[in-house]
Order: sequence, then structure tokens, then C-alpha cells
Amino acid sequence: MSQVEVEAANGTDGARAARPGLLRASLRIIVESFAYRLKMREANNLPVVISLAIASHLPLLDVISRTLMAIVLNVLVYLTNDYCDIEIDIDEREQRPQVAFLAAHRGAARIALWALTLLMVGGGAIYGRLDGSWWPLVGAVAGALVVWAYSAGLKRVPLMDILSMTVAGACGALLAVRGATPRAAWYQSPGLRVAGFLGLVCGSFNALQVVRDHDVDKRLGVRTSAVVFGWSATGWIFRLLVLLSAAYGYFIAHSYAALLMAAAAPLAVRPGSAARAWDITRIIGALAWVGVLVELFLNRL
Repeated sequence: MSQVEVEAANGTDGARAARPGLLRASLRIIVESFAYRLKMREANNLPVVISLAIASHLPLLDVISRTLMAIVLNVLVYLTNDYCDIEIDIDEREQRPQVAFLAAHRGAARIALWALTLLMVGGGAIYGRLDGSWWPLVGAVAGALVVWAYSAGLKRVPLMDILSMTVAGACGALLAVRGATPRAAWYQSPGLRVAGFLGLVCGSFNALQVVRDHDVDKRLGVRTSAVVFGWSATGWIFRLLVLLSAAYGYFIAHSYAALLMAAAAPLAVRPGSAARAWDITRIIGALAWVGVLVELFLNRL
């Protein structure tokens, strides 16, 4: 065998050896990104989609299919955010081990992002074709685009950081909305009205998050709403959003349970207490959500 043939063979063997390593790295990045969000209690979309699908009287197979799409969307969203924040996260004092691994395997991260995107779009298209319901695909694609814009730049634009997450929250809920793309007005669909309520709730949580991260973001020079307007003003944005969600839920979604969101308005919102306000708001939001689901299940909306 000539030297050229030997080198070519070695190169082929090296590529074959590197390929499984790249795939393993991609899988590890996906798992670690999602696991971290579960640990931080940020993966709220999954129980929302599952419970909304059940309350909408969707068949079991539809619930499972939409849940799988929600899982893929969640992983894609979190990994997109982590990938766009590599340079910021790598400089943090208390750096996560996952950040260093992600920074050292950016090619694997890009492969993971493309694979998740193709899986989400392909799965949504197949489901829409078979079931006749295109809302999961619309919600998944729109939500992914909004989160990409958020991660790429909108998270550093005051007010847009909160507004974009409000839109993303509503898009995520579309994964559980039944029926084909509507020919009637949106407000005639209970599921779509509930999606709007969820969007406002998500916006209020994002306002809390930027207050919670105020000190770190200010040190890193990230221009969030809390950094530019101050955490006190952003706290009032949070109060406005929870009151809006309560009013929207009552007057638009026709839900009495949604009024419970107003109970979060008096909470103290400052960097040192934002985590506590987050947990209390989660409890209030969970109670309101259960009430909305019961009303939806009983066809009261």
C-alpha cells in the first residue's frame, strides 16, 4: 500500500472515530442543558402543555405526541440560549462545568441545534398532516424563532426581553391547542384565549427573572430591563403583568380562577428577594392554572 493510501486510510479511520465522539458530545450537551433547567425549576412548559391538552379533551395519542413536541421545543430553546450565552457564561465566577464543555464543543452544539430543529419541524409537519391540527407546528416554529431572537439580542434590549418571553409563552401553549388553523376569530377558541393568558403569566415570570439576575447582569454589562430601568421599576412591570393576566383571564378567557394572579401583585420584588417572590408566584400561578384547567375541562370557558 502506498503512503498516500495509508494516509487516506488513517484519515478515514480518524473521521469514523471522531464521528461517534461528536455525536456523544452533542447528546451530552442536550441532556446537560435540559437537566440544568429542570434543576433551576425553569422547565414550566412541559406540565403546561400536558395539562392543557388533557383539559382540552384531546385523545391520549394526541397528548403523547404533543408532549414529545414540547420536550423537543424545550430542549431546543434552552440549548439555543446556552449557545448564545457561551461568552458571557464562561466568564462567570461560579461557572457551571457544562459551560466549559459547551465552549469546547461548539461544533457538537451546532449539530444538536440543527438536529432538534429538524426533529421539531418534521414531527410537527407529520402530525399536522395526519391529524389535521397545525397549531403545534405553528406554536413550535414561532416559539423557537422568538426565543432565538431573544437569545441572540432581544434579551439585552429593555422591555423587549420581557415582551419576547410573553410572546414565547403564548406560542408554547399553542402546542396543546386543538383543531386546525382557525377560520374563525381567535377569541372563539377557548384554547387560544388560554394561550394569551399564559403568555402574560410567562412575561411576569421573566420580569422576576431579570430582577433576580440584576446584580450579575449589571456586572457583565447585560442591558436588561432591570439593569436599565432599575429593579424597582421592573418590579412594577411585574405587578402590571400579573394584574393584566388576571384581567385578561377574567374578561377575555372568561375564567374566574385567573383572578388569583392578582394575589402576586403585592409581593416585594428586589434582587435579594426575587427568588422568594418567584416561588410564591409559582404557587399562585399553579393554583390559578389548575382552576383555569378545571373550567376548561368543564366547558366553562
